[in-house]
Amino acid sequence: MENNKLAIVFSSKQCSQKPSYHRTYKDREGKRLKMRLVMLPSELFRPTGTDFGEDSHGINRNERLAYLNVPWDMIKHDKIDEKKRYFYLNRENYNIQFKGRIKEDGSEERIDCLNVTAEELENLFNWSRRKENKKVINERLEKARKFAEQRSSEAGKVKNRTR
Repeated sequence: MENNKLAIVFSSKQCSQKPSYHRTYKDREGKRLKMRLVMLPSELFRPTGTDFGEDSHGINRNERLAYLNVPWDMIKHDKIDEKKRYFYLNRENYNIQFKGRIKEDGSEERIDCLNVTAEELENLFNWSRRKENKKVINERLEKARKFAEQRSSEAGKVKNRTR
């Protein structure tokens, strides 16, 4: 039965190690649900043209860390690769949450969540795993590597000047 459902595949590093109790979600007995955070893939591993837009406060969500709250018991370990995790999508819609930055007064920004369909969410996570997209991913990684090398060489030049 679960084979017909969409599944999200992610690495163990994308998932919080320990569950924590959610503030509002409760189980059938009224106890708070244990949840784990699952981070969305970075821009390098998302489909081209992915845009989370701005929220009602004018905050660009593309510049923030995006994650899902997932009940801890829904997350399964891959039997073949210990570093992979997955869970099945059992609803039509999901909310992507965004991590706010700390304001000057010490409070954290409140960023509106983004509601997406199960198909859109599956595509966000699994797009980079599809063979037809490997070339695009490799090009993005190469570009990022060159950019990092250029920045580190520029930083080395600045250090040499200050000595």
